[in-house]
Amino acid sequence: MYAMIFNFTLLRTGSTSIIALKFIDEQQNEFIVKTTLKINPTRWNTDKQRPENIYLKIYKKLNVKLDAIKIAVSNYLKEVAYKQRKFSLNVVTRLIKSPAF
Repeated sequence: MYAMIFNFTLLRTGSTSIIALKFIDEQQNEFIVKTTLKINPTRWNTDKQRPENIYLKIYKKLNVKLDAIKIAVSNYLKEVAYKQRKFSLNVVTRLIKSPAF
C-alpha cells in the first residue's frame, strides 16, 4: 500500500502563482505535479495549503478542486496497490490536468 504525504505548494510565475501538488512516497521520493489552478500569492495560506478565505465564492471553488485532486490521486494510489500495478507519474499528471479540475 502506498503511504503518501500530500502538500500543495505555489510555483511563482509573477503576480499569480501556479498551484502544484507535491507528494512524497514511502521511499522518500519527491514528486511535483503542476495543476491548472492559479492564485495570487497574497491570497494563499501556506500553513493550511489553501486559499486564505475559503468562504469567498472563487476561493471556495478552488478549495473544492484541491480536495477533488487529493481524492483522485488517493484513489489512483489505492488502485495501484490493490491491483499490484506499477505507479505512473504520467497517470497522476493526466488525472490532475483533466477537465474535471
